[in-house]
Amino acid sequence: MKKNVIRKDLVNDIIFYNSAEVIEILQIYRATFQNYLKSGKLHGTKIGGSWRFTKDDIYNFTNSLKSGSEVIQEKEG
Repeated sequence: MKKNVIRKDLVNDIIFYNSAEVIEILQIYRATFQNYLKSGKLHGTKIGGSWRFTKDDIYNFTNSLKSGSEVIQEKEG
């Protein structure tokens, strides 16, 4: 895994990840990432036309998967 190009918001000292970084962190395909984003399962913020994600966004998403709801939905559909 290459080094993340992590940027900090100088005002709030918040670390933001771009889409490519989140895809790499979660080890998922781009299409899967886009489906999660479109369905509202993954939350982020659009800044200047590009999606940005905080550690909390990624943490909340992975915790929602741990609840088992995602596995059930995949098996049913």
